[in-house]
Amino acid sequence: MRKYFEQYHAVITLFLTIGLIGILFFIPPISQDEYYHHFADTKTLFGIPNFMNVISNLPFVIIGVIGLLKIAKNKQPEFPKMALLFFFTGVLLTGFGSSYYHWQPDNHSLLWDRLPMTITFMSLLSAIISLHMEDWSGKMVLFPLLIVGIGSVVYWYITEQNGHGDLRPYIFVQFYPMIFIPLLLFLYPITGVASKLLLPMIGFYAVAKYFEQMDVSFYSLGFNISGHTLKHLFSALATVSVLNIEKIYKPHFNEM
Repeated sequence: MRKYFEQYHAVITLFLTIGLIGILFFIPPISQDEYYHHFADTKTLFGIPNFMNVISNLPFVIIGVIGLLKIAKNKQPEFPKMALLFFFTGVLLTGFGSSYYHWQPDNHSLLWDRLPMTITFMSLLSAIISLHMEDWSGKMVLFPLLIVGIGSVVYWYITEQNGHGDLRPYIFVQFYPMIFIPLLLFLYPITGVASKLLLPMIGFYAVAKYFEQMDVSFYSLGFNISGHTLKHLFSALATVSVLNIEKIYKPHFNEM
């Protein structure tokens, strides 16, 4: 079955993309709910408002710096260094952008939270395309993907400022890589990659999204930590597997 799909991978991915975009046109524009900016834990500590939600972004900064240093030292000629440099830059900037947003949650600060996240999503997609298909194909789509990602956030912000916010493109940018990357690993499998890279990434990200929805409920249990704070920590864990991406793919390069 997989070999059958692999013969038509271009058609499959094209129809998947067109289908997902088409679905968006059947959904009315989605504006940003103002309640989104209200979080369970609003305690101020050391003069920092919403302290836990601000400080819990520190792991993104640490992982981003470590990742940039590791990728800069990478000597593998087949490695998509440019895409991964953008990825870890996005992770690093997410730490700062999300901290800024949670310091004073509103639509303006949310813009700077979402912009680096789109860089992270789209550059990772480009890197996986390079590693599982052809290196040139990943390089070719890197900047168009980044433009689409950044454009989706800018479009949302402009429409929000004009009184008719539309989150649909941003939602597409956030979730499309989560659909396309598993499909890509299915069509172009490399031994061990799915279990070492994909499953931890998806698993931690799924847990993070769960805690995001349980922000108030979890905080009310009395553990003195909110669901949104845990969302930051588990989202950061989702990026940790990418720190080992060189080790995960190195045996594959040695076989080439």
